[in-house]
Amino acid sequence: MPKKQKPYKRLPGKKKNFLGGLNTLWLGADHMLSIDSKRVSEDYKRFYYTDIQSVVTRKTIRGKIQNLFLGLFCGLLTLLAVLIGGSWVIFFGIMAGLFFLILLFNWLLGPTCECHLRTAVQIEKLPSLNRLRSVRKAMARLKPLIEKAQGTLTPEAIEENALKDARQATSPFATSKAPKALRHEHGSFHSILFCLLLAWGLFAVIFISYNHVAVTLLSSAITMATGVFVIIALVKQHESDMKDSVRAITWTTLGFVCIDFFLSYILFFVTMVKHPEAVRNQWELFKAFSSLSPMDSPWLMGIAVFSVVCSFTLGVSGLISLKGFRQGHE
Repeated sequence: MPKKQKPYKRLPGKKKNFLGGLNTLWLGADHMLSIDSKRVSEDYKRFYYTDIQSVVTRKTIRGKIQNLFLGLFCGLLTLLAVLIGGSWVIFFGIMAGLFFLILLFNWLLGPTCECHLRTAVQIEKLPSLNRLRSVRKAMARLKPLIEKAQGTLTPEAIEENALKDARQATSPFATSKAPKALRHEHGSFHSILFCLLLAWGLFAVIFISYNHVAVTLLSSAITMATGVFVIIALVKQHESDMKDSVRAITWTTLGFVCIDFFLSYILFFVTMVKHPEAVRNQWELFKAFSSLSPMDSPWLMGIAVFSVVCSFTLGVSGLISLKGFRQGHE
């Protein structure tokens, strides 16, 4: 009995969602299928080869930012393993090796990108094609199918279509919607945000070597202020001409703040469990929380190192990117 041929063949590339979903692309006989799989459902989108007008790819800096963070983590953990010594060497050495492997794997995947497919009625993002290497492999398989369905254009036909489009654009009867002008954003709130991140990192360094109620109070105030200013900065940069790198750093800062709030909540809950007598007295509970020392717990040390690396990296890179953006508008 002859083997039944599969109706679809999967294209290179995949995108894993935060909640465990997966986005993939599949080639069929006359169309390309995009599948967005979630835990309890799947969404399907079909793009017929006869309708595809273009596939636009734009290189992004997401991969470089990821490599920068991973490299800093690896370097800092290696430095801590050398300086602290003792039983901490094994812990920090294993963590540094883990981050190095992740960095190496991310670097081998190649540059990141965004890919959009255009038809006559829509422009659709293709999340699974998020690496340039995957885009090249996918296009090598997709292009022949599109040419087979639509045919190939000669240089004369391309020139004729270009002239036709130019005549239509200059026609008095042609109507086109003017693109919405982007609002200029100077970035004052971004400057405050990135300076707060540097202050955050400074107090995180102090916390590693010296734990006191005053340090915890000031750190909490800076953390809350950072949370407020990151929201304001995101609102300000919406529909503005803000530089893409500054946008990415601001969104990354929001993720860092959320993670830190979550970790702080866990530590505060653990403190309540260890000191049940202080639950009814908020000040005593806060003093018990302030007495925690990273030198006594590898997990607390890991959280403190995470805060130092992320805050300094985001603060410095944000100020540098913002300075370049402002110089370009002078």
